[in-house]
Amino acid sequence: MAATQASTRCPTRCIRIFRDQNQVFSGLVCRTGNTYSIGFQGRTELVEGEDVSGNYFSVLGVGAAVGRVLTAAEQNGQSN
Repeated sequence: MAATQASTRCPTRCIRIFRDQNQVFSGLVCRTGNTYSIGFQGRTELVEGEDVSGNYFSVLGVGAAVGRVLTAAEQNGQSN
């Protein structure tokens, strides 16, 4: 399976400024809509999806229905 991204990423610099100066919310997340080209066994299909910040699921207090979620450390290039 292969996926390609056709849009922009979360504005990391901007979200960091909001997060660092936040005095109201317990957490701040970022999400952007995207269209992806998913390929499998020679077939390709366009699907809608979202890019989310590494803390998205933990701030919302939910986990993945299948698989696992991206962590903030992985987003920042500090994978275990």
